[in-house]
Amino acid sequence: MKLGKPRITTQFTSELEAFNATDHYSGVYFDIYRFKQFLIDFENQLSKTNEKIMAELKNEELDVKISMLRQPHIDNSINHFLDILRSNSMITIYAYLEAKLFELTNLIKEHLPQKLTLQVYIKQKNRKKPKIVMMLSYFEEELELELDSKKEIGKIEDFRFIRECIIHCNADISISNDKIKIEQIIKKLPELDRNYNILSINSNDYIFKLADLTRNLFNGLTSKLIIKYNSTQKPSP
Repeated sequence: MKLGKPRITTQFTSELEAFNATDHYSGVYFDIYRFKQFLIDFENQLSKTNEKIMAELKNEELDVKISMLRQPHIDNSINHFLDILRSNSMITIYAYLEAKLFELTNLIKEHLPQKLTLQVYIKQKNRKKPKIVMMLSYFEEELELELDSKKEIGKIEDFRFIRECIIHCNADISISNDKIKIEQIIKKLPELDRNYNILSINSNDYIFKLADLTRNLFNGLTSKLIIKYNSTQKPSP
């Protein structure tokens, strides 16, 4: 029986596979998996805690119940912890997305010296767009990957508008420069809501969408880089 030729693996390919790492307990795949599991476990534990609190208050007199519900630790647990966690989780995953894109461009800088670095590319383009938009354009234009950057950018941009409202406006839509865009995003996504002018994330599903988008984006980028550039590099020793 004839066997196919052994796969020639370059150092670049090995590092890209380690970067994505679907078969080791590291890399983007497992980072996203852990983060999603943390959110699920935290919400389950918080739900049990709040059920216990309400069960303990059930037989109390009304004035005692009202007084207890005003206690900061009880009020936080029932009314605020989940909102805080979801907002911060969304910000964290978006920051992770940006950081890993930079890390990936550093791998490219090391192994594909014939290509412009991200920094030079942005300088030549006279950057006027958000950095994450420039990074995705870099993969498509400079690295010549078959990437529908407009589609990917469109998905990520919706998350960016929400992130910036939370960070720069303390989730107050009324003072955001992107108020109209944010209101449009809220209308089409059941996982988002507004209480008067305050933006809120009312489901972990919204965060999971960003997490899955991040995982799928890097899976696609690393796969395309391996296909296009594996044969152009020296095999691993």
